[in-house]
Amino acid sequence: MITYDYYRIFYFVARYKSFTKAAKMLGNNQPNITRCMNILEQELKCTLFLRSNRGISLTPEGKKLYEHVAIAYEQLQIGEEEIRQNGELENGLVSIGASENALRLVLLSRLESFHEQYPHVRLRISNHSTPQAIQALKSDIVDFAAVTTPLDIKGPLEKIPLASYREILIGGKKYKKLEVGMCNYRDIIKQQFNLDMDTIPGAGAAGGLGTALMVFLNGTLKSGIETVLDLVDFDEHLKDVDIVVTGEGATDWQSVFGKVMQGVGVHCKAHHIPAVAIVGSMGKGAEDIYAYGIESIITTVNGIMPLSDALEHAEDLYLGAARRLFKLLKAGMQISKA
Repeated sequence: MITYDYYRIFYFVARYKSFTKAAKMLGNNQPNITRCMNILEQELKCTLFLRSNRGISLTPEGKKLYEHVAIAYEQLQIGEEEIRQNGELENGLVSIGASENALRLVLLSRLESFHEQYPHVRLRISNHSTPQAIQALKSDIVDFAAVTTPLDIKGPLEKIPLASYREILIGGKKYKKLEVGMCNYRDIIKQQFNLDMDTIPGAGAAGGLGTALMVFLNGTLKSGIETVLDLVDFDEHLKDVDIVVTGEGATDWQSVFGKVMQGVGVHCKAHHIPAVAIVGSMGKGAEDIYAYGIESIITTVNGIMPLSDALEHAEDLYLGAARRLFKLLKAGMQISKA
């Protein structure tokens, strides 16, 4: 078997048209370089170099081999340099998943100084709830997550406390009675059930309904889309699937906050299955969904039209979009076979 070292030596000999110069560049000696090239010619069963008193030149076989080896070697050099620069934070992309409070209290104050220190490193920050950020981290969508407690993580993930804070609701005097009532409700729950509503995101929503469901019905607070995907055993259905088609009426920046496309995309990405979406329209920030496993978006609207027309002919428009999508997939399959 021909090793990478032989091709690397061949690259330098062919580039400098000299065994001696190649040996110097590689920190080797000329006899060893010559021996390696003789072995390479024997393995390939052809002559790569024409040797004369004026030096060496490439045979037609040598020129053809050099065209491919030069590309491969130079690409490897580029890859090694990019990895080195990424390791030293000279360039690259860092993806961060952050809950709103973590972003405001911890990250924002540090991002400016980080950018000054590493100006060529790009940052991609996605706003998540804590469960969504942890799921994105598990699915390799983000490099790390800055979130608020409580959170439930297991190895190999690691939790590092950064700061503590306490949220306080500020309202006018007319809300005094409501505030007293909620505080009384909170204190009773804490005293009777040892559950601190103040530390559980979502527990106080809808007048404390989240807490009531947890305490009296032994419920748990979960993302809506995650609950639905669990109920339909979505991950099990992904077995032996080549592609997933999902969608929604209008896609914009809000689609990454626990909506159907985001949930479906994250699960598909975790299983290395491409997901595409058919949507009625694309608004501001629609392409943010690409970071969550959605590979492409096809819109149903095929021309300028009033919203009323789009709604009236929604079925035909979705059918047309589906046909365009699968024709595109068919073309891609034909390209891969070419």
